[in-house]
Amino acid sequence: MTLLELVNRVRRRLREDQVSDLTDDYSQLIVELASDIHREVIEAHDWSVFNTTAATAITAEFGTADTTIPLTALFKPAAGVWFYTAESPQVGEPLTVIHADEMRRMYNQDHSDTIFQLKPTYVSFSTYNSTDNWRVEVFPYNSEAITVWSRWNNPEVPITTDTDDGYEFVVPALPIYLGTLFMALNERGEELGEPGSIAERRYYDALNTAKEADIQVRGITNEYEFVRE
Repeated sequence: MTLLELVNRVRRRLREDQVSDLTDDYSQLIVELASDIHREVIEAHDWSVFNTTAATAITAEFGTADTTIPLTALFKPAAGVWFYTAESPQVGEPLTVIHADEMRRMYNQDHSDTIFQLKPTYVSFSTYNSTDNWRVEVFPYNSEAITVWSRWNNPEVPITTDTDDGYEFVVPALPIYLGTLFMALNERGEELGEPGSIAERRYYDALNTAKEADIQVRGITNEYEFVRE
């Protein structure tokens, strides 16, 4: 469902004329309401459609580099973290994830030439240095070019009134439509349409159903188990 289709679907339920674009004031209001619901749906669950792999090239001094993953993304430790050398990119070796403070403690305790001849053993993801993205740091680091592979859940950016009319929702569209309709009915006054309590229930039922469907598929592989079988 595109943004324009969603707005027109809401407008039909409100007995409003259809539009070919979203430039009029009332359509802009519906988009504002849809933006609130869109953000709520995104934050309600770590939707599997947003799972992605980040390949971070480590070439900077002390073995640090910014990832392509924004700070709003969630790291997925169950997938593990691996590093690959330029000489053998097809063979990865696992890294142990530790806190950034622990990384600095180890570095301050031993940053001799000997330790930096070893292969990376540890990796941390941190937000220091005012970066907009997560930063990856490995220890020890021997100045060889390596690539760190990690898995994340990186949700889409919520829509705004500047979003293109043809934007297609990545998260399930039905909860967004029903939530937007509920908000629009509430804004106009419940006496103009179906009772707000029914519209609200339909929204949350659709959201919970979509979440459950995503969880069931991922549960087949025990993704939500703390210890895999």
